[in-house]
Amino acid sequence: MSEARKNIKVLIHIIGLDVAPVVGGYYLLRLLGAGELLSLLVGTALGLVRTAIGVAINRKVSGVALFTAFMFGLGMSVSLIAGDARFLLAMKSVTTAAAGILLVATCLARRPAAYGIAKQRSGEDAATLRDWDHLYANDSGFRRIYYVMTLTWGGVLLGESAARLPLIYLFPLDTSTLLSTLLLVGALSFIVFWSATYGARKADPYMRKLDPERTVVITPSAA
Repeated sequence: MSEARKNIKVLIHIIGLDVAPVVGGYYLLRLLGAGELLSLLVGTALGLVRTAIGVAINRKVSGVALFTAFMFGLGMSVSLIAGDARFLLAMKSVTTAAAGILLVATCLARRPAAYGIAKQRSGEDAATLRDWDHLYANDSGFRRIYYVMTLTWGGVLLGESAARLPLIYLFPLDTSTLLSTLLLVGALSFIVFWSATYGARKADPYMRKLDPERTVVITPSAA
């Protein structure tokens, strides 16, 4: 499978399993005559169910899954108490902003998230992992690749978070929900395809040093 097709598959996986149930549930209930708050609550609950199914299939609880479940639950709880559908939609900005900040924090900790993802996808044999760590420790150009990638991911998510808030409060909620979704899909599409292009251009020469027969292009993996 070509890298382009792999990237499209990753994006379809994210949109189909993580985005579509939430948005689809919302608009289906709106078509059936349900109110805005109820529709958003049900859509959010579907997202929570999707997260639980992912944990059950993978048979492990990741930090990302716990964080996602927490944010879904917090948004639903506060929205029920306040009776504010827009607040529930705004919680998406909190989630993506927190993810962006976390990505930037991994760079401040001198262990950019993109490096961990790339290393994990390279293989599990001890010799390969040692080669990765040796190259990372001794080649500043190699390290720079993953700093740039991680900071770009973080910047895109922070920008997406900031752009969503005006959309939520300037437009009717049905329109805001659609625009919020398109904004998220656009951000994810940029991250996936930019990462593939940048990774192929910058990281491939190093990958050939590690293994002449293998090319690893780094994109954020789907949950």
